[in-house]
Amino acid sequence: MRHPFANVQYYSNETGYDDAYESEDVPSSSEKSHIQRALVIPLHKPQLDLAHPTTPQTQEAAQVVKRSRRLVVLLGGQDPASVMPTYRPGSTLNGCLAILCPTELLSVHVVVHGYINASEIAGPGRGPTEVLHEDLYSWNSDSDPPLPFRISFRYTLPSHYPDPSYGDRRPLPPTYHAYLSGIPGFTVHVSYHIAVDMLYTKRQGPSWRKRRCLRVPIQLQQLTRPAAKGPFRLSLEQSAAGPRTLFTFHMQPRQPCHAPIEIHVFLPQSQICSLKEPIPFFVTLFANEAALSPFLCYAPLSSASFHPLSSPSETSIDSLQRALKLRQSASTCPLRIILQRTTTVDVDRAGVPCVEGGVGQDFASKNTGQAVIHNVSRGPKSITWAGTITANPDIGSGGFVASGLRVSDSIVVSIKPPEVARGRWMPMCEMIPVQLTTESYACSAAVPMSSVV
Repeated sequence: MRHPFANVQYYSNETGYDDAYESEDVPSSSEKSHIQRALVIPLHKPQLDLAHPTTPQTQEAAQVVKRSRRLVVLLGGQDPASVMPTYRPGSTLNGCLAILCPTELLSVHVVVHGYINASEIAGPGRGPTEVLHEDLYSWNSDSDPPLPFRISFRYTLPSHYPDPSYGDRRPLPPTYHAYLSGIPGFTVHVSYHIAVDMLYTKRQGPSWRKRRCLRVPIQLQQLTRPAAKGPFRLSLEQSAAGPRTLFTFHMQPRQPCHAPIEIHVFLPQSQICSLKEPIPFFVTLFANEAALSPFLCYAPLSSASFHPLSSPSETSIDSLQRALKLRQSASTCPLRIILQRTTTVDVDRAGVPCVEGGVGQDFASKNTGQAVIHNVSRGPKSITWAGTITANPDIGSGGFVASGLRVSDSIVVSIKPPEVARGRWMPMCEMIPVQLTTESYACSAAVPMSSVV
């Protein structure tokens, strides 16, 4: 028997901040003017484009991202409306430091750091795994020329980092935060920052020393997109003609004398989906008329008729009572589909001893998207629910694998038999792994994804 959606055209229709300074550290008016002059200077002088020598390259705008009483850190090429400076692997970190009193400094060290920190909530755990450490600028008063009021630095972020446990290089993970409840519980952070370490002397005397460290958090985001453009045709296996789009399951009967209900889940966009677009789906149940009849009582309600007060023309008591009875009699859909994100931590690398025979991993899952059913159709010995899944707006990246950490996504399909059929059929719950991308297929600047993490 031909599948009702076999034709794809159906779908197509303390050292983290600068402490308070003493009263003698308050900058004077002349010192403040040095900072103001440094802020208006562009980060880099314009360079000529070799292809068009008469046309200078566009200068990057400098935005103040963090300041203290002695230092201002500026980063170029940032959106003024962004809360945190955001970069991609392979992009250039272009910035400068505006120093208030360079004559009092003994040394300046600027470093960019990246860490994966999976720590036990109730225990000390181990130190974080360093995935990025690069010196951006270093100056010492004993060996270097006098320090200027303004220091520029430029660095291209790598796309990979070495992982000795993996035996190869892994892609640099995006900024990520998660909380894993349980015993033991874990907090997971993938974070990046620029650290400016300063050692200076005070006006009281040259023997006095003090060290300050100013940290500027930055966000790393990997832009990804599907490697092929959908929609795709029905396919149980991945092949050269297209990816896998059809997944088959069974709802088992409680009595062996009954045949199971065959369930087909069709994902026209395959298992690689964009976060920026709704994810379409079709779920079809195949069985005889007697087995399918309890599942036919559901029909999606329009938003206008769902709420008793949705129609301003019908405000009488009788009309409200009729609408309320309609709402109460509407059956709940047996099908429920959610988007689920699972964060898995290697507890051994987090410093938690594993019980003998244990798996050495802890994980937590959360709901990151919900499905809406738009249409219910009836076929010969079949019933089909069609709808879309929308991811939550706070999901900023897809799944990834890093040192001791794995973030994966899946579509969870669950069918709960109606009340009249619960004595005959067992509930079904199955997971389909998916790879979420930050961009759609049309984004040429994104990295194409062809497989599920």
